[in-house]
Amino acid sequence: MEERQENSGKRCEECANPKADNAQPEMEDECCNDSRCHHQTIKAHVDKALKKLTDHKDRNKKEHFHHLRTPEENAWMNWNNNQKCRPMRVEHPNNLDHLIEIVKGSEKVRVAGYGHSWSPIVATEEDSEITLIDLKACLPMKNILSEPEEVSRLKSVTFQCAVSVQELEDWVRSNEIKLTLPCNVVLTEVFLVGLTQAVCHGAGYPWGTVSDFVQAVTIIDADGILKTYTDHDPSKISLPQSVRDRAETVRVSEEEMNHLRGSFGLMGVIYCMTIALVDADVLTMKDRCLPVSVLRDPTQLKQLVERYNGWLEIFWVPFNDHCWVKSWEKSAEGTEAQTPHHHVADEVLGKAGKTMYRLRPLRILKHDFRKKGARKFAAMIFKMMTAEFRDKPLVHHYHRYDATHYRDYIDSFPVEDTEYSLPVDDNYTTPSKAFSLIQDVIQEMEDKYELYPINLTCEMRFTGGTGVTLSQHPKEVSKKWVHIEFLRSSLTGVKEPIYSQTWDEAVEKITTEWTKLGGLPHWAKGWQKIPGIDNFLKEKVIKDSFRDYRLKMDPNGKFLSKKFTQLMEYPEGRGPSNRQNPAAFVESDQSNGTFAQTPSSEGATAGIRSIHGTQMEVLQSLEDLKKRGEIVHTEIQSIPIV
Repeated sequence: MEERQENSGKRCEECANPKADNAQPEMEDECCNDSRCHHQTIKAHVDKALKKLTDHKDRNKKEHFHHLRTPEENAWMNWNNNQKCRPMRVEHPNNLDHLIEIVKGSEKVRVAGYGHSWSPIVATEEDSEITLIDLKACLPMKNILSEPEEVSRLKSVTFQCAVSVQELEDWVRSNEIKLTLPCNVVLTEVFLVGLTQAVCHGAGYPWGTVSDFVQAVTIIDADGILKTYTDHDPSKISLPQSVRDRAETVRVSEEEMNHLRGSFGLMGVIYCMTIALVDADVLTMKDRCLPVSVLRDPTQLKQLVERYNGWLEIFWVPFNDHCWVKSWEKSAEGTEAQTPHHHVADEVLGKAGKTMYRLRPLRILKHDFRKKGARKFAAMIFKMMTAEFRDKPLVHHYHRYDATHYRDYIDSFPVEDTEYSLPVDDNYTTPSKAFSLIQDVIQEMEDKYELYPINLTCEMRFTGGTGVTLSQHPKEVSKKWVHIEFLRSSLTGVKEPIYSQTWDEAVEKITTEWTKLGGLPHWAKGWQKIPGIDNFLKEKVIKDSFRDYRLKMDPNGKFLSKKFTQLMEYPEGRGPSNRQNPAAFVESDQSNGTFAQTPSSEGATAGIRSIHGTQMEVLQSLEDLKKRGEIVHTEIQSIPIV
């Protein structure tokens, strides 16, 4: 693995010379004084949490990783502390058998990963009866299960549920495998399973979401049975023998796999995942400043985006007359990859953001000072972000992974964030109008309240559409999408209601207009306070085919949170939830000896699935459906003797 060049500090031996296996380094928190060391950003916190867990012993003096806690201790919070839950118990599984035991012994199960999320996609304060599997402290579940030779040959890799983006890349490079993910989010600390399950995306028209590269998922289902689901030939993907020996392999259709690729853990608890890799080529990354007027002019915006085939990101900080444009393209054959360069501003902004979050300056500063300093603060932010290429473009040639993950310290700066995806029209009128709306609302809020609810950056990325069922940018709607988000400093701990109220008002104004342009909300970003959003998601984003498949996988709702229980309800007039007196009819197919269940014309809907098999198999299936209340009676027609 290439050693990153740092501005200060000394790298720990584990980072400078990673081991070929997945053994965790034995080191104290202070061993590595480089604050960018991956083990400093996660492992120190994990070690601290693990120590608390292992210090706790039950009455038999046996160590264990889980226990029922008092209400004061039994709490989970997301990254921004805006989603909280007091589950029945919190679990930290240390192996597959432990994970299966947890699923079998729980009425309700949800899983939390690590990293950025603002919305209620894991659990909320209403989920007091669930068992929460918290993967942050699960160091034994951070293994890459594939063999290096097989990964190189098949260009795919299987990893456990607690493996982060950075940990996979470290393993790949330590084994001198010249492969990486095709595209990805900028963050490196987030867990890959959670990233794909939340249907996250990178940039570039050739790709849709990171979830698209998932080739197989190995799931512990509602009955505690381990199964691997894939729409690929199992012999052509890196599915380790250890997984094949434990799990039943189930071949599914492409549509069914697209339900599983981004399902928010609603189908079961994912033990491991297999994902496709591509050649780790060298990319030319260019940073420069352009007039913000380019974004308001559809013609200029189209020319810029099409020049790089959507492979760029655009940042604008309020009240600045320029924006930051970062673009990528493949370097010429033979170009040498440079050692990654880290922007000094990243560290300053990250640490400043963390200090702001801890001190909560909005509690102590007078209103007039906050108002007068807002524009200066925005100007300072943009000046620091673009200090190294303000006057002339900055060009680097990086390994694809280093070019994709170009920012540091993002996780140190808690923020509020809302993002929508909008279809790109041929003339680029939609993305231009969508950006202009942000500018107009920022000005409106200043004129109305003399406040600045959007006080950080606004960002635009472009991708292709995707077939992942729950995606916010489906390819059947458009082949090209723009993803626009806007941010402000975190509201956690800010007591004055006016700041939350103005943020909520700005979000509503912008997203209302974006919805009219065909926009859909990003699942992991902040959408939960938008008026009418639950019904919108139920009607416009969640497809009935997904509901049907989820019901098949988890008929009793073991993996549903309170929020997803509401969202997974069939809209009025649709779906099996509206059957007043469902009935099942069985007919024989004399041509092939199979039997099929068909819906009744009176009450049953198309939601009833077909059942094929021998007479005894069909009858047993019908009996099971009757026990679950999904049908009331059966009519048997023309069943031959078997």
